[in-house]
Formats: sequence, structure tokens, C-alpha cells
Amino acid sequence: MTDSANSQLQEYKQEFDRICRESVLPILRDFEPVRKKYLRNMILICLAAVIVLYLIYSDFSSGRAPERSMISQFWNIITAIEFFIGIAAAFTVVFAPIITKNEFALSLKKECMKKILKVFGNIKWFDGKKCVSDFYLKDSDLFSEFTNRNTYDSFKGDYKDVNFEVSEIHLFCETKGRRKIIWSVFKGLVIKFGMNKKFDGKTIIVSKNDIMTKRNFSLLYILFGYILITSICSYVNILQFLLSLLLPTVIIFLIHIVYKYFSNRNSDIVLDEVKLEDAGFHKKYKAYSSNQVEARYLITPAFMERFKNLQTAFGTNKIKCSFNEDCLIFAISTWKNLFELGGLFINLENPKQLKKFFDELISIYMMIDYFKLDENTKL
Repeated sequence: MTDSANSQLQEYKQEFDRICRESVLPILRDFEPVRKKYLRNMILICLAAVIVLYLIYSDFSSGRAPERSMISQFWNIITAIEFFIGIAAAFTVVFAPIITKNEFALSLKKECMKKILKVFGNIKWFDGKKCVSDFYLKDSDLFSEFTNRNTYDSFKGDYKDVNFEVSEIHLFCETKGRRKIIWSVFKGLVIKFGMNKKFDGKTIIVSKNDIMTKRNFSLLYILFGYILITSICSYVNILQFLLSLLLPTVIIFLIHIVYKYFSNRNSDIVLDEVKLEDAGFHKKYKAYSSNQVEARYLITPAFMERFKNLQTAFGTNKIKCSFNEDCLIFAISTWKNLFELGGLFINLENPKQLKKFFDELISIYMMIDYFKLDENTKL
């Protein structure tokens, strides 16, 4: 990062500290009794649910049952009611802390987020709004097919004349039919930068261990996993187990070839693998492009080094990006809950959470400087 970028970062930190002292901390102090109230109510609800579970367990374990038939029928009804109450109590113990935590975090953000973001210039926070649209997600070729999407925190702004959109999202795919199957396609952060130039082709970089991409994924992998598990459960004899896998594996391989052939044939843009000179980078990532010349122009040794460092900075083993049309999209896989101003179980006057929020948000600005996205030269 350049000296000017470091200087800008220090200015942000100083301004952030000032706004926190003057505007945010007083609000957080006022919210501290609210946090304690949320926490107290949650503990009381969970404690009541645990007591109910204990009483029901004691009643079932006693083994008492009436002898007369009429009373016996009444007893069965009472037992059924107790069973359903026990299920409800068990769900309460599990989900009450999660629901309470999320409700508190949202109320805190609505109260404080607008004031905190003043330090970052032209940026707005949205709760649940799709800043990065489904069109860009699908057109990026970074994700396999998805049918459902959950959007959490989203931000939209600009820095050094570079527009950016950030969304914390969870993508799912749901099969149709009687027996629905739902699986996770992506959970993490998507960052879309508007570029000051338009790319001639489409170029993507994906982690090799990420099968949930349009290039690496098909339902055949799930089918293979299903066959593998059922085979293990069905056969004890090793020879039978190996033979049971042989035929399905051959069939899956043939179907996979046909699937790839027709998917490439029906696609408007064919992405071919880019051979990269950096052996270390090639070991972890794969690059595909519809324009080999442009791909080599974009994926320079400097870019590859920055890309690897970005993965380390976010503490993830899955990261991917797409150069397409007039935008650059990064997808960073993480199950961490990002952009939180405070927690239900943490004193709101503790500055650690605010610092964490600052570091997460400022990383977006640092990426613009780090990848030199404001320049017309190559990345």
C-alpha cells in the first residue's frame, strides 16, 4: 500500500476514534441497559424451558399409568400434550439465544450505524437489501446454480471515484419435487467494484478446493456422495463394497462428460483454462477466461501475490474473483458473522467489537488501494 493510502487510513482511524468517543459510545452506554434486559429475558425463557423439560422427563421416567380404560385414554392425551410441550421447550432452549441475539444486534445497528458510517464518507448501510444483484452473481460464473438467497448486511458507496457494493449473503439451492433437498452454495462476503474500463472477455479465478462454482460443480458430485454413503451402509464385505462402487462410478463419469459437453455447447461464453506461470498460485487456484491475452494482462505476478495475501487477511481458504463487463467481483467464503457493532454477551462499552467492525469495513477501502482499482493501468 502506498504512503498516501497509509496516511488516508490513519486519518480514517483518528476520525473513527473521535466519532466513537463523541457520538457512538454515549449511544452504546444508553443501550447497555437494553442489552442487559435482552440477556435477562433470554436467560429466564431458557431457564423456564429447562424446568419444563425436567418436569416432563421426570413424569415420563416415573412410568406411572392408570389402570381403568377411560382414565387410560385421558392419560394418553395428557402424555401426547406433554410430548409436544417438551419438543417446544427443547426448541426454545436451542433457538431463543439465537433469535434474541439477532434481534438485539439489528436494533443496535439501526440506532448507531448511520452515525458511525459518517467517518467513511459516501457510504450507506442497508439491512437485507440486495446491493449486489442476482444478475451479477449469476453472470460472474463464480457460483453454481442457486434458487434462494439470504442477504444480511449490505453497503454501497464510493472511494477514489470507484463505486463499490458489498453484501453479506448466503446462497442456497433447492431441488423441486416431493422430496426437496436444500444445500448451501455460498456463505460469505461478495464485493463488487465498478471499474473505469470495460473488459473484452470474462476471466475468473477460483480456489481449487471450492466445488460450488459453475465450473467445478454439478449434481453428479452429490449423487456420487449419496451412492458412496449408501454403499458403505449397505455392504460390510470389502469386495462387495468395491464392486458396488465400480458401476455407478463409470456411469457417473460418462454422464459427467456428456454434461460438460452440452453445458459448454449451450453457453454463450466458453471459458478455457489459463495456464499460469506461478507454480505456487497454480497449485491453489485455477483461472479460466474467454480471452487468453486479456487474462494474462489482468492476472499479473503482482495481482497473484495480492490475491493470495487477501485470502490470508480474511482468514479463509476459499476466495474467488471475476472480471466481467465493467466490474470486478470478489467472493470471500466465511461463516463468521461480519459487521457487528456489539454482542448480546459482550459489554457494549468494550472497544474491541468496534475496532473489529472498523477493520472489516476499512478492508474494502484498502482493497481499492491494494489492487489499484482507481488506476487505468493494469492491475
